[in-house]
Amino acid sequence: MKKILLTLLCLSVMGCSKPSEPEKTVDVLLIGGGIMSASLGTYLNELEPDWSIDVYERMDKVAEESSNAWNNAGTGHSAFCELNYTSEAADGSMDISKAVGVNEQFEISKQFWAYQVEQKVLNNPTSFINNVPHMSFVWGDKNVEFLKKRHAALQHSSLFRGMEYSEDHAQIQKWLHTSHEVRDIVRNADNTWTVVVADLANKGVETSVKAKFVFIGAGGGALKLLQKSGIP
Repeated sequence: MKKILLTLLCLSVMGCSKPSEPEKTVDVLLIGGGIMSASLGTYLNELEPDWSIDVYERMDKVAEESSNAWNNAGTGHSAFCELNYTSEAADGSMDISKAVGVNEQFEISKQFWAYQVEQKVLNNPTSFINNVPHMSFVWGDKNVEFLKKRHAALQHSSLFRGMEYSEDHAQIQKWLHTSHEVRDIVRNADNTWTVVVADLANKGVETSVKAKFVFIGAGGGALKLLQKSGIP
């Protein structure tokens, strides 16, 4: 019985098979041709220029999976809008230590990229990094109070000074640059659709639009509209 069990373990664990003699020896082997391997390889090349580094990627191009913009938001995790990087204690105080640590790491990354630009390794920084406005938007008294306390706590760190907070609807609308909001969608008897659109720049005046076909690509707001459509 023990022999059978041992055999099964050897079949399921790769370490049981004796590796063949290596045909090549390198100092560092990086698996995956995405941003993580590229960043680590670049760091190592700066720190240890004499080291040999191999990168292995199964795709025919690099950065085509998780590092691809289609599969990843591509935003730098600087802790400005990631609410989970701050936590509220039982006494109501706000712990910002994780947010500060993450932001400091991101600042180091920016310093390294700037150095790479100076060294002509990166020719056009705007091809891979740009400033993009971000906003944390919440609703409900509890969530609004959390965001307000989070903003106040982060102001104690120089890394986050300049962040703005507002509960004024007009100001929030300016930040969001909203123009139109779809408030209702109804399927007609002839299988066309009637969509109710509000002009947010004109005091929310509503207009009905009839369409043969409607595509709902509204991000987080899509589910509510799909439910209203009545499509099973």
